[in-house]
Amino acid sequence: MAQKKLFILQYSWELDKFQLQIVDNPHELQNFDIPIIDARHLSSIALSSYLVDTQKVECSFPDAQIFSNPHNKPIPSIKIGYLYNGFAIHHPNFAPEGWHVPTDEEWTQLYSSTEFNAGNLKETGYEFWEYPNIGADNSRNFFARAGGYRYQSGTFYYLNQNAYFWSSTVYTDDWTYYRKLNYNDVTMNRAFTSDIMGHSVRLVKDDNFDPVTFIDLDGNTYDTSIINGKVWLRHNWKCTKLNDGTALQNITENFAWRNTSQPAYCAYNNDLNLV
Repeated sequence: MAQKKLFILQYSWELDKFQLQIVDNPHELQNFDIPIIDARHLSSIALSSYLVDTQKVECSFPDAQIFSNPHNKPIPSIKIGYLYNGFAIHHPNFAPEGWHVPTDEEWTQLYSSTEFNAGNLKETGYEFWEYPNIGADNSRNFFARAGGYRYQSGTFYYLNQNAYFWSSTVYTDDWTYYRKLNYNDVTMNRAFTSDIMGHSVRLVKDDNFDPVTFIDLDGNTYDTSIINGKVWLRHNWKCTKLNDGTALQNITENFAWRNTSQPAYCAYNNDLNLV
C-alpha cells in the first residue's frame, strides 16, 4: 500500500486564504468525512491524502467554506429561508433534537448583549437589506437578513426592509411574541401577533457546545455562532419537515393560508429562488 501523506490546511488571516502544506506521515490514516471547514471557527485541519482534491480546496472570506472532500457535493446556500406560521413553530417536533425556537427572554438576552444596538446583528451590504441598512456591522456574527413576512391575509410584505423572527413564547391563545429588525434603524422591536402570520425562524441550541455546522433533514447546512454564551444558527431555518420526518404543509394560496390552523410554511412570495 502506498504511503499516505498528511495535508495541513492552514488559514492565513493576512492573505485571507487557506494554504495547503504537505507533511510526510508514515502512519496509516483512517478514512473520515470532512463536510465543511469554516475559517471563522477553525484555523487548521488535517486531511488524509485520499480525501483531498487540491483543485477543490478554495476559500474566500467571509463565506469561508471549503469542500475539501471531493466526494462531498456542494450544498446549496441559504438565502432568507422559509416563512413559518405560529402553528408550525409551536409544534413539539418543529425543532431538531438539541435545538429550539428561542424564547422571548432569549431574544431579550441577545439584544441586550449588543448594548441594544441591533446593527450588530444585521448582515452588512444591500443584497438582503435595502439602503441605507443603518448601523449594520454584523459584529456578533448573527447574519440577520430581511426576509419580510406573510400577513394573515396571505399577502407578503417588507422583503429586504424588515426581518421578523418568531419566539416560542405565547402571548395568549394563537398569539405569539416575535422580534423585528429594520433596515432604517438599529432597534429590535418586540411585539406579538397572530399565529396565522408567517415569520422567519432562527434556532438556538439547548446547550453551549458549538458544532460549527448543523445539517437538517432536508440536507441544508447551517453555520453557527456563539453569542452571549448561546449557540445560534447563522441562517434562517429552511427545513420542510418536522423532526420526526413528517412533511410540513407548503401553502401557497392566500385563502388556504389565512384559514389554516395547521403547521405550515411558504417561500416569500412563493418564490423558491429567494429561499
